[in-house]
Amino acid sequence: MSKFFHRVRALFRRRKLDTEMAEEMRLHLELQTERNIAAGMDPDEARYAARRMFGGVEQIKEQAREQRAGVSIELFFRDLRHSVRSLARAPGFSLAVLGTLALCFGPVAAVFSALYTLVLEPMPFPQSEAIVQISNVAEKQDGARSLPSLGQYLHFREHADLFEGFAVMAGVNGTVREESAPTRISVTSVSPAFFSLMRVTPVLGRFFTEEETEPGKDHVFVITESYWESNYAADPKVIGRKVWMDGEPYTIVGVAPRGFTDFQTTMKVFKPYLWPTDNLWQRRAVVMARGKEGVSLAAAEAQLEALNRALLSDAPVQAKTDADMMGYRIGVTRMREGRAAPFAASLTLLQAAAVFVLLIGCVNVTNLFLARTNARRPELVVRHALGAGRSSLLRQMLMESLLLTGGAAVVGLGLGAAMVQLLNRSLPLVVRWVPPVRIQPEVLWTVSLSAIVIGLVVGLVPFVLLWRGGLGLQHARTTSAGRSARWTSRVLVVAQVAIACVLLGGAGLTIRSFAKVLAVNPGFDATHVVQVTTNLPRLRYRDEKANWTVRQRLRAAFREIPGVESVAMASGGVERSFPMAVVRFHNAPKGDLQARPL
Repeated sequence: MSKFFHRVRALFRRRKLDTEMAEEMRLHLELQTERNIAAGMDPDEARYAARRMFGGVEQIKEQAREQRAGVSIELFFRDLRHSVRSLARAPGFSLAVLGTLALCFGPVAAVFSALYTLVLEPMPFPQSEAIVQISNVAEKQDGARSLPSLGQYLHFREHADLFEGFAVMAGVNGTVREESAPTRISVTSVSPAFFSLMRVTPVLGRFFTEEETEPGKDHVFVITESYWESNYAADPKVIGRKVWMDGEPYTIVGVAPRGFTDFQTTMKVFKPYLWPTDNLWQRRAVVMARGKEGVSLAAAEAQLEALNRALLSDAPVQAKTDADMMGYRIGVTRMREGRAAPFAASLTLLQAAAVFVLLIGCVNVTNLFLARTNARRPELVVRHALGAGRSSLLRQMLMESLLLTGGAAVVGLGLGAAMVQLLNRSLPLVVRWVPPVRIQPEVLWTVSLSAIVIGLVVGLVPFVLLWRGGLGLQHARTTSAGRSARWTSRVLVVAQVAIACVLLGGAGLTIRSFAKVLAVNPGFDATHVVQVTTNLPRLRYRDEKANWTVRQRLRAAFREIPGVESVAMASGGVERSFPMAVVRFHNAPKGDLQARPL
């Protein structure tokens, strides 16, 4: 312990210790010189003999300084200053390395951010890996998945003992009106067990009860924390507030954590799942479950498959026919994997392409460092002859490479952030529910670690080749590269060209496939056709006659729009409150479509 404090104390007394050390060495040399003179030597010869016996003064000073604390800090800043000056004297080389690696780090950061946000990031719920989604897998249709029926859900909930619980979820659209103008939003209908399945607690208020799934008692809302902050300024008095949706009053009873919106942007408002009294085999919904601890997916899937076979024996004839015709079996997938399925393959392939681009950049930068190191051979030879050891030369070369790769990583992350912003503008147009892509800390750590590894490699490889080629005074008059350096440079060039050819070939095939997909004839002409979805209040238009009447009025209103050639009406499913109009124009419509009020 005393030795440790002595070393720390020496860190703040460097000048005094250097002076004392120089004085001690001077006295030692003088005493040895006097002994040599007393032995009969000439004074000049005695001084030279004393120095030869003592050894190199500066080398001994360096060895003594290395025993002190803080020498590594001194060496670091010394190498840093030298590396900055060295790179400043070669601006072309520095900018070439920075630009090359920055253009490689940017796509890697952007693609990995999308891959992590949409595929790899865990769901924002406790023990989310146990949350699974259940589906019917049609073996006779290449494994196409469809939603289970409510009859299946009830049977699983009652008999499956490998699960902690089950819940159903369905999405609907609604027109919400309060004090401001009406706004159309996505509303998620969930069973009361949904929140306990996610293991979350309300930020304010409470969640739904089983009684609130009955008709007439389901007029309650739970809003998410982000919706609460954006629409109600985080007002704690929001509990008990009345909101009108589709002409019916709803009461806000609770605020759910923001994790729901982070997982799916359309999850802003929840309402109880209104349980039907009939047609349980025709009504379908998203069925979620949480497996018990230690239960594998295979075991859970096997139990549900056995329960489903037993259920089909007593199912209606139409359900049995559909199951036989489609070859249905039960599929169980983790919720995160199911959500990521549409993006996983494409983003993984795109990430592999970005990594290949980074490899090309690394090969190019390594060749640049090889050329620069070869050009600096006379300088390195002289420094080595003056006493600089291998470790000193290697530290400074690594410092230069790490400075450049670190700077390139910073610039590349900025470029990646700009690319992420562009991606977030277009991504909702393709998939509406996905959360915005962000550069997460995991992305920062990955890019930083990659920059460090690349810096070490591109700094170490030229040094090793240079030293193996023989770094000595006999090479001081030549700047030609050794055989190893020339062979390595050629191999790197071949590798760079090979990787580039693979990337170009893959990109060409992808573009050709995409062009062929666009050229497929769908069998109908969709030119100048638009689709319009209208949300009608369920209570007001539940009657068949009223619903039919408003559809006819919608058709008449659309036909009055200038340029309309024809109008057709369609239904989005069993819900009659969402009529859809398909409108064909003579020419492409310009601007917003206007129709007379109904």
